Amino acid sequence: MHLYHIPFRKRLAQAGKAVGILVIIVALLQGAVMFSLSAGRSTIEQQRQATEDAIRRAAVSCYSIEGVYPQKIDYLIEHYGLQVNNEKFAVEYQAIGDNILPTVIVGIRGENAF
Repeated sequence: MHLYHIPFRKRLAQAGKAVGILVIIVALLQGAVMFSLSAGRSTIEQQRQATEDAIRRAAVSCYSIEGVYPQKIDYLIEHYGLQVNNEKFAVEYQAIGDNILPTVIVGIRGENAF
């Protein structure tokens, strides 16, 4: 039993403040999770772009040294030290001719990359 009686309006106001604080905390947590996911997505996209650029640079290096673009990406891996994370990325490498820069598309595995 209480020594004094708290008016209903005051109890309602206190409950409203508690709910408001809870809503703010949940919103902040949700924002932190969304930011984290967004940052992770940005990082994987940067890695994808870097992989695509590295393949093109290796192909151009091969052309400048040997006078032809390689027909398969395996040649660049064996002879030019190219490294591709095949678990994370799917690579499409299409060589049209010996003197035309191959088409290179790198997609992220687990998504509709192509």
